[in-house]
Amino acid sequence: MAKVRFHSPPAREVKRTSFRWDRQRPITRGGASDHSGGGGGAVPATGATAGIPGTWTPPGSTPPATVAALQGGTPNAVVASPTTGWTTGQYVQTATAGAAGEATWTGTGWVGGRSIAGDDPATMTINQVEIFIDQHPDLAESFLAQERTGLQRVTLIAWLEGFIEHRDGPDQ
Repeated sequence: MAKVRFHSPPAREVKRTSFRWDRQRPITRGGASDHSGGGGGAVPATGATAGIPGTWTPPGSTPPATVAALQGGTPNAVVASPTTGWTTGQYVQTATAGAAGEATWTGTGWVGGRSIAGDDPATMTINQVEIFIDQHPDLAESFLAQERTGLQRVTLIAWLEGFIEHRDGPDQ
């Protein structure tokens, strides 16, 4: 067995100025640093609070990567606050930048985009109606009737008719 000897300099050679504390990066779980650029140090979000934009909880947590990840509970489920449907314009931003990363809580699940007022197609763009109907196919007939008597956007009417036909087609 080898013997290990520790050598320390005589006390007179140690200078107090040699003991200097340098500011170091904070260390997080697994030894990764929040400043390393690799991410992975922050905890995943477990909650989302409505707002324009909303916030993720706990503070400083990492949002889901995409709307699909949020919907799928990856890396974990996120609880909406409030649990009722969010009001007009409210959303949270996932790690995906721009409109593609926006998500809102309907009261029953996460959907892409910002919250839309009620169920009146006149208050929505064509794209918003399409997203809403994809999430709420049971409202397609109601939206079609409202659109025919309201704004009468022919492209939206055609899309709604095609949606209903496909939904109720022979495969269903």
